[in-house]
Amino acid sequence: MFKNSFSFYGRIRRTEYAYTLLIYLFVSPLLQIIAQSITNESISKYFDISAFIALTWFYLAQSAKRCYDMGKMPLYQFIPMYNLWMLFSDGEPYANQYGLDPKGREIGTY
Repeated sequence: MFKNSFSFYGRIRRTEYAYTLLIYLFVSPLLQIIAQSITNESISKYFDISAFIALTWFYLAQSAKRCYDMGKMPLYQFIPMYNLWMLFSDGEPYANQYGLDPKGREIGTY
């Protein structure tokens, strides 16, 4: 789990996507608190912007891989409420054009 989490290639399962959402929702406010507690304003802004870019890249990459698992283009992640669909919907079985099935299912296996 979380192999190449900043890469936009591959597919991930619902579980990894759920962990991604939890990390994003809990780490983001924590980093905001840390940034606000830094007394030097320029360092605080640099830290805040760097953390925002890193977390956003992480979230977008993981969401794109979840879209790939469902056989969709990554632009679907920008549809409002689609992230909830990605959280509960099963991915395409077997390999698709975006990569191998993260569950390891192959045609002809049960």
